[in-house]
Amino acid sequence: MKKHNLHGVYERKITKGIYVLIIELPENTDIHVGKLGTIKFQKGFYAYTGSALNGLSQRIERHLRKNKKFHWHIDYLLDKSDVLQVIYAKTSEKMECKIAGNLLKNSDVRTLGGKNSDVRTSGEKNSDVRNSGKNRLHEICNIAAFGSSDCKCRSHLLFCRDFNYLNTLVLNAFTENRLDANEYASEG
Repeated sequence: MKKHNLHGVYERKITKGIYVLIIELPENTDIHVGKLGTIKFQKGFYAYTGSALNGLSQRIERHLRKNKKFHWHIDYLLDKSDVLQVIYAKTSEKMECKIAGNLLKNSDVRTLGGKNSDVRTSGEKNSDVRNSGKNRLHEICNIAAFGSSDCKCRSHLLFCRDFNYLNTLVLNAFTENRLDANEYASEG
């Protein structure tokens, strides 16, 4: 896997592919997400799966910009968070749902979120996972219907408290789908 800074991906003008943004939300935040309503996001790390079959570099560049018109669910979350890493692979196949599905099946995933819901876990109010005996650091939650309004997937957004664990899940999903992953990490 090749590592570069975040700007390298769009300088190379890659046209077709799949990507996962690994995002850090620095504090618990209520965010209105278009038609999904207000979601109470928990402080931690998120992995968002997307694709672009015509302009991958431009799509990722758009996600990295702070000033933009909100179009996708992810735009609302990115306004309050930071992209730490972009993992992508060149492909002309539609792989977005395969990667999202792979991430869901290879982890102990609980569905949270949905319209006007709470994504907070670990004993916080309104959590459907607060009584779980699992290791909360490695617990994975998906946010219901986020980023998947145009497909049948449960979600294209996962939450985890552990960056390294989430990163490993994403890289494994790329490997299991025979995709040559490239990684772009933020500077700093």
